[in-house]
Amino acid sequence: MTPDQLEEFEAVFLHFDRDRTNSLGNVEFGAALASLGLNYEPEEMEQVFCEVSGGRSRVNFEQFIRFMVELYEDQSTAEQVLLAFRDVAEGKVCFCVWVGR
Repeated sequence: MTPDQLEEFEAVFLHFDRDRTNSLGNVEFGAALASLGLNYEPEEMEQVFCEVSGGRSRVNFEQFIRFMVELYEDQSTAEQVLLAFRDVAEGKVCFCVWVGR
């Protein structure tokens, strides 16, 4: 997960939160995901929305970001994670300890 990706997710959320409630309804949520290239069949989208929203009628910003991070973390390689840390550290040298699960 890179800082640029996090910024992109935030921008997408804000774009589709047109009523500025800090939340997305089912249609807005689906449109936000589609804009990021995540297209689901209607039944799948309903299930994803229900899981992300915790069974509520809206997905808030924190839920949206958590979902996106979890989704993209699963796709990140060790090199991508290290690059993200390097970006956050702004080029400073740091020593990382990698602990396996």
